[in-house]
Amino acid sequence: MLLREPLLRLLFGSIEPDVMQSALTYLTISIFSYPVLAIYNAGAALFRAQGNSNVSMMIAGLINIVNIVGNATMIYGFHTGVAGAALASMFARIVAAVVITILLFNPAHTVSLRRGTAFRPDNRLIRRILQIGVPNGLENSLFQLGRVLVVSIIALFGTTQIAANAVANNLDSIGIIPGQAINLAMITVVGQCIGAGDAEQARRMAKKLVKITYLILGSTCLLCMLFSPLVLRIYSLSPEALSLARILVLIHNGSAILFWPISFTLTNALRAANDVRYPMFCAIASMMLLRLGGGYILAVQFGLGAIGIWIAMVADWICRAICFTTRFHGTKWLTFAPAFGRRRRTAAYKQKNTPNPFRFGVCFLSCRIRFDRTRIACSTRQRHVNLQDHFHAEVKQHDLQRQHQQVFGDTEREQDIHRFAACHGKPEGVQADITEQVDAHLGSDCAADCQPAGIQPHPPE
Repeated sequence: MLLREPLLRLLFGSIEPDVMQSALTYLTISIFSYPVLAIYNAGAALFRAQGNSNVSMMIAGLINIVNIVGNATMIYGFHTGVAGAALASMFARIVAAVVITILLFNPAHTVSLRRGTAFRPDNRLIRRILQIGVPNGLENSLFQLGRVLVVSIIALFGTTQIAANAVANNLDSIGIIPGQAINLAMITVVGQCIGAGDAEQARRMAKKLVKITYLILGSTCLLCMLFSPLVLRIYSLSPEALSLARILVLIHNGSAILFWPISFTLTNALRAANDVRYPMFCAIASMMLLRLGGGYILAVQFGLGAIGIWIAMVADWICRAICFTTRFHGTKWLTFAPAFGRRRRTAAYKQKNTPNPFRFGVCFLSCRIRFDRTRIACSTRQRHVNLQDHFHAEVKQHDLQRQHQQVFGDTEREQDIHRFAACHGKPEGVQADITEQVDAHLGSDCAADCQPAGIQPHPPE
């Protein structure tokens, strides 16, 4: 807002004063509509993410109707000129933001706003959103900046080429409307396949949507080229500007049939898999080197003007198509999806890379060392278990001996000792008692040894 005039004079310094004043008026009014436009874009993205694109389509139609009626009323009814056009656009954006906010309060939707609930930011979710949104936003910002710089180069050649470039951009935007719609569908469909962990389905759906884009975009671009002479008559252009605009339309639409789908639609399949940095770097490098650098050389150095700028734009498309097609046919772009996990990413990386004998040897030695460590650990653990079992068996045997001694008296060894004492000089009463106990437990086998001592054995049971 504060730097609007210096920026306009920096980018379009050579334009006429009345054109500069109209640009300042339109930009000043339009700035106030950017917050409500952000609200509408966020709400439309929420509905598209739920698979409900009808809402955003209906609201977009409402915006166009309000904008057309408002422009006609303000320009032709109140004669406000550029300011009236800016006010009508701002009012249409406000209406869109209000309508989509009201629809988001409907609890029947999967994602909706709740009345009376406290706002609790989810830092983890916000971090994931920014991880995808910041590179994409940076890419789009630099892309729009590049377009502004391109227009500033065209402004060096006068009002005629500026008008021809603006009219050609309007007609070309009609030809690529189906492609832009499929771009949104590409993100939703491929994103759902990636979320389900189905890489083959994601590839198949991406290829199918690219083919559909070629079919529909080719038809609309051919229609635009055929009817461009009739449509251009609507604009009040000079013959030079009219002829230049027709050439620019032919360059754009003829090249878009071949290169636009794989330059702009296919890249959304990569973004849906969380591969956002590669498209950003490729788009920025291609924009700076080919569209800006090549456009300046062709337009200024070779004197081609706007035609040189549009030829450089086609070269930018070709570079993007090569980079994104190469990336899509590999497996690297699938490794950024969280749904696939570490195992899937490792498998995709191994599938892409050829076997390496040195790497195989290192892996074999590592596995061998791990196996030896595991075997030693298992052997030590088994030895410890065996020792514990032996200790418990000894304790159990000792407990049984103590129980046996409590029930049956002394053990056989102790009984033999007592019998030996009875047979060798003990008192007669004591000897008889000991012999009766021994004979009661051992029988008459040991009694024969005691008969010479005059002891009568107890008959065996």
